[in-house]
Amino acid sequence: MEEAVVKDGVWPTMITPFTADGKEIDWVCVDALTNWFIASGCTGLFTVCLSSEMYELSLDERLQLADRVHKAAAGRVPVVAGGAFRDCGTLEEQADYMVRMAQHCEAVVIVVNQLALQDESDDIWLHRAQQLLDLTADIPLGLYESPLPYHRMLTPAMMAWAAGTGRFRFHKDTCQDRAVMKQKLDSARAVRSDFRFFTAKSVLVKSCLDISGSGFSGIAANFFPWLFVWLCQNYKEHAEQADRVQNFLTLADATLRFKYPLSAKLYHRTVMGMNMQLAVRIKGPSLETPLAERDVTKLRQMHDEMKRLCSSMSISHCSSSEFLAVPSAEA
Repeated sequence: MEEAVVKDGVWPTMITPFTADGKEIDWVCVDALTNWFIASGCTGLFTVCLSSEMYELSLDERLQLADRVHKAAAGRVPVVAGGAFRDCGTLEEQADYMVRMAQHCEAVVIVVNQLALQDESDDIWLHRAQQLLDLTADIPLGLYESPLPYHRMLTPAMMAWAAGTGRFRFHKDTCQDRAVMKQKLDSARAVRSDFRFFTAKSVLVKSCLDISGSGFSGIAANFFPWLFVWLCQNYKEHAEQADRVQNFLTLADATLRFKYPLSAKLYHRTVMGMNMQLAVRIKGPSLETPLAERDVTKLRQMHDEMKRLCSSMSISHCSSSEFLAVPSAEA
């Protein structure tokens, strides 16, 4: 992988817009969302991830989604995409799928929990990971500690192994403990100093940056990516203001996560005025009922607070409706 492919900064985990019935991907909205992220200053884009409802996409849809985002980005920012899935079949078939995915992105991200069952050891995981590397020539790779269907996190020793292969430059970390996060980062950087390490936790962004992490790759960037961009660029020079931004992100976290990704789609349509349908494919008890009016009110209040924060700190931002607005007859 060329060193310039993955840079420090903000890599949103992109939601997937669907048509109103949820049966098809809304490609026009995918294009608009891609343009909004880029206009907001994001360094790169991560599609075909949990935010993208990757497990609810067919194998073909995953490839098509990565291809569409990559074409919409048009070289302005790099794109990484999930590409190692158990539903592809055997390990050899998974590797073939990764090679196909590599045609549509700058790096193919291995979903960590897809290489071993929950009760299988780290040694088994490492053995299968090495097999995948051997079967995929030199295609650029990444790692993603997805919390579903179960949460498997890499140990510091496994991070060192990954860095030592020379194949991995992107790691999305989902650890919630600053000390453990530092151990993992230090282990990887001791082997490869340019290993890119992104936290998925909006409550830990400044902590990740303070220990020389690479930035943020998480769900909250689907709401206000410019705050993360500002924090990554200014956390050293403007420490007091950086604390204010981090405090807002921490307070907003619970509101953003409630009924996600529906909350993100509702935010874009109802609060920002983007022509994005509210359909989600992902199932679960929390998504069986729509967001109540009080939840919509919380999103609006959070949006208003974000705008006040940006105004007080001269942080520029743009609405997704600028790229695809709800038709006036539906507004």
